Amino acid sequence: MYTCTKKKPVLLAVPITCALLMTGFLVQFASQVHAVTNPTNYQGMDVPRIDEYEIFRNDRRVGTHVVKRLRSDDRLVVEISSRIRITLVGFELYRFHYDAREEWDESGLLSLSVKVDDDGKPVALEGKRQDNTFQWEYGQMQASSSMPVYPTNHWNAAVLDHDAVLNTLTGKINKVNITRDVTNSSLQDIDLTSATRYRYEGQLQLSSWYSDNGDWLAMQFIAKDGSVIDYRCSNCKQVQVRE
Repeated sequence: MYTCTKKKPVLLAVPITCALLMTGFLVQFASQVHAVTNPTNYQGMDVPRIDEYEIFRNDRRVGTHVVKRLRSDDRLVVEISSRIRITLVGFELYRFHYDAREEWDESGLLSLSVKVDDDGKPVALEGKRQDNTFQWEYGQMQASSSMPVYPTNHWNAAVLDHDAVLNTLTGKINKVNITRDVTNSSLQDIDLTSATRYRYEGQLQLSSWYSDNGDWLAMQFIAKDGSVIDYRCSNCKQVQVRE
């Protein structure tokens, strides 16, 4: 159940980022997904794990995306950072800064903090789990949803078995249908070995690639202006650049 209210009537500007950044499961994969979402079982998190991505717009590199994970006591802390800069003949036309912090425990998402600087326009989202409900504020909007809740930060492959995501750029729950696509495992100039493509359809449309171990490898979507946006992991061994 998803509910949404506003503190008071207000006209919220829809960030340009929404256009720019939009963005049954295998049985043998289920146990690996559980390890991802349960920090008490997650192995190798005593030191930070850092996955780095390059962001492309129509095959032109425009930014970076970093996902850092570290186990802290019985929790998994995930920090996400994006930086985008679009220029023309040396002049900056657009910039975008995105920083998010998630805390997970064995019951799922515990807290979420998102700060966005969309070309000089700040937006923030703050949320916490209360019992079996996740509650958050986005600008002047207050909203809640029953657990589980998966933010659109994509690193957690457990989202693939669900039909809704919390869009961190709009503060709204997006209803989606996520299906496994075996027809295409490649992405532009890279080969994705041992990867599976999943298509999001509904209120959020994109393609995301995951390894058999649940590692997020790449993402692609079409922006409202028709440009193709790619996220490509640059330090994942499953991602190989074509010669």
